Amino acid sequence: MAGLYARRRGPVPPRLIAAQCDTILHRGPDDQGVLTDGDFGFGMRRLSVIDIAGGHQPSHSPDGRYVIVFNGEIYNFVALRRDLMAQGRQFRTAGDTEVILAGYERWGDDVWAKLDGMFAVAVWDTQERRLTLARDPIGIKPLYYTDRAAGFAFGSELKTLTLLPGMAFDVDRRALHDYFSFGHVRTPRSIYAQVRTLPPGHVMTVEASGTPTMRAYWTPAYHLSEPRSEAEWIERFRDEWLDTIGKQMVADVDVDAFLSGGVDSSAVVAAMARVSDRPVRTFTIGFPDPRFDESPHAE
Repeated sequence: MAGLYARRRGPVPPRLIAAQCDTILHRGPDDQGVLTDGDFGFGMRRLSVIDIAGGHQPSHSPDGRYVIVFNGEIYNFVALRRDLMAQGRQFRTAGDTEVILAGYERWGDDVWAKLDGMFAVAVWDTQERRLTLARDPIGIKPLYYTDRAAGFAFGSELKTLTLLPGMAFDVDRRALHDYFSFGHVRTPRSIYAQVRTLPPGHVMTVEASGTPTMRAYWTPAYHLSEPRSEAEWIERFRDEWLDTIGKQMVADVDVDAFLSGGVDSSAVVAAMARVSDRPVRTFTIGFPDPRFDESPHAE
């Protein structure tokens, strides 16, 4: 996803948002949608997994006030949908995007803590001219932003920001040090000094004027567990593992797996086979050099 809030500096042309989306075609080859509303615009490149026909984005609330783009998957959207329907909400689609938007209408920013999944979300309030950004608690889905004289811009990748006119970027020397020290740039920095990442478990609000505000909606809670035997811990882990794999296999398309032959991918495939009611296809990448070729182990 990608967007620009010019914040009263003039209208955002649809072609600019479309150009932003073109830079992340590889993230979503199945569909593209763009919305512009005066000095605001955002768009989405979609990889269709849930509700193939009805999941087009941006998606509007029934009254047209709120519009959403969403990158990720919500694993408990069926349960949330059921709760919202019990409160009288009707749904037009069968996917998770509309559930997030309906939850936002019902619970406001409290909805983010209710979501079980990986997500980066942008919600535009056409009435209050307010942009809300949220990111999942672990930070699985990326979300970059920059607040410059030309406006507030955001996107799933840095390249959605670098093509915007009037925005020059300098390498962040501290981030460069982090990269060579740790193998990655630590949040909230990015490789550019003028770009930051929304930290995991945080929500940001951007108004037409003033400094964007940010707060944590989730922080890890630590507590002592009741004493358990080794066998009990193994059984607990097994139950959690199978439940997690099962939730992440919910899709309207085939779910397959890469299999290297290592412990991690083998454990994932074994769990998939146990919880799935259909055969699991696996794919292995081999190399001519036997020192790096794990295909015999995968077989």
